[in-house]
Amino acid sequence: MKILITGIGGPAGKATAKCLNGKHFVIGTDMDPAARDKCPTDRFYTVPPGKDKRFTDSLLKISRDESVELIVPTVDEELFSIACNADNFRREGAALFISPPKTIQTCQDKYQAYMEFCAKGVPAPRSCLPSELTAAGLDFPLLVKPRVGRGGRGITVVYSHRDIEALGINDSFMIQEFASGIDYDGVALVKNGDPEELRLLRKTVLEHGNYGNALETVEVFEEDVLALLRKIIGAFALAGPIDIDARRTVDGVQVAIEINPRVGAHIHKVPSILEKMVQGENNTGHP
Repeated sequence: MKILITGIGGPAGKATAKCLNGKHFVIGTDMDPAARDKCPTDRFYTVPPGKDKRFTDSLLKISRDESVELIVPTVDEELFSIACNADNFRREGAALFISPPKTIQTCQDKYQAYMEFCAKGVPAPRSCLPSELTAAGLDFPLLVKPRVGRGGRGITVVYSHRDIEALGINDSFMIQEFASGIDYDGVALVKNGDPEELRLLRKTVLEHGNYGNALETVEVFEEDVLALLRKIIGAFALAGPIDIDARRTVDGVQVAIEINPRVGAHIHKVPSILEKMVQGENNTGHP
């Protein structure tokens, strides 16, 4: 099968290619020409950034010219544009498993996702905007992070109001109660609102010790955390591959952290998800 993976130079792109190289004809795209050497593929194309107006036309042309059968997006900035044009890609013959544009926008704004957690009864760490901090009454330590961001960029743990003032942040950031505990990565493939596949990875080594990207994971079966993941999936109009961050706090409470509506960097630990995408729906790509 001819499979196009976007963002081939990033962690999720590399992990996806690791699963598919040698089994399928893999076409990689990236805005960085150097990605060609970071993750060898059968063919490589340089494309405009995901938010560039030329991006979708560029990807559609590649899909058409290469007779692509499956597209696997891995870059946050590309997801909304690809989702808005999902039917166009499918008309070109490419399967595409992706959440609706509105869901992608909600998930990518971490504060909006938090508000949705609250509205749908999904437990999550108490959060607020910097302008709401005084009234919110959150207890330190707190986690400060960009509302829109990825890869752990811009995340800081603060221990006082002075620490927050020193950051000089505005409401493009959010502030969240930080309780250390056990972090998890929920990896799912959602079809018709239900997880067709759902696996749980415990993050055993984090980039900054007690927060940040997972450097190592191990698969576990913990029913209470899996139940939380199912509740998250049921609360959002998700579809296709999903990567969910969750935590069991030191008090034993399971909480949702964030949702990435795409394959994640640990997809190679759950290759069955990609296999089901390859096999699914006679390549119509409708989740």
